[in-house]
Formats: sequence, structure tokens, C-alpha cells
Amino acid sequence: MSIEKFIEKVCVQPAVYWGNPRMGPHGQLVFDPPVQIKVRWEEKLNIVTDSEGREKVSKAKVLVTQDLEVEGRLYLGSLKELEVREEKSPVNLNPCDIPAAHEILRFDKLPMIRSKKEFVRSAYL
Repeated sequence: MSIEKFIEKVCVQPAVYWGNPRMGPHGQLVFDPPVQIKVRWEEKLNIVTDSEGREKVSKAKVLVTQDLEVEGRLYLGSLKELEVREEKSPVNLNPCDIPAAHEILRFDKLPMIRSKKEFVRSAYL
């Protein structure tokens, strides 16, 4: 079994991902509409170095099956759960206003030994 197949098997938790973070017209971050993905969310403190060389405390390490973007947001739960919790459609929500939607501080994509096509992908929140 390949490592990517194994990771797909262990990524059984639903999460909501907001990607493509960019500055909006009023200086706030805006994102693409949220999508539901499968993850393995591990609550664990880690010290991580961001893209600018600053050390930050990460509260969770999340295994994922796709590439994610730094400054994107992840929420542990389904789109439906988020809709019920926030009492509005997740499409109309800004993840920066949701305390449980965590910023991706760092994203690692590690190729497997002797492979150019298989990767282990981890996001630190």
C-alpha cells in the first residue's frame, strides 16, 4: 500500500478549508468559497518556523490529502455542522470571524523516498 493510500485511510475527519487567501478591496483577507475535505487532526503543540523565518506556536498538526495554502483557514467539522453552528451558509462566512477556523501557519509537502509522485502533506495551525 502506498503512503498516499494509507493517509487517505487515516484521514477520516471532516474539515472545512478556505483557500486562496488574498487582500480584498478594504484591506481584509478574502478567500475562495469553503470546501469540505478529509483530514487527520492531531491536537499537539509544536514550534514551527513560518515562511519569513519567525517561530510560531502551532496548536495542531493536520495530515491532508491535497495541497493547502499558508494563511488559508481550516475548521474541524463539516460544512453542515458549521452552517448550524453559525446560523448561516458557510459560503457567506469570513473564516477570520470564526474562532474555530484556524490559520494555516505552515504547510509541508514531503516526497517519499524514491518517489516523485507520492507525498506526505501536513498543515500546522
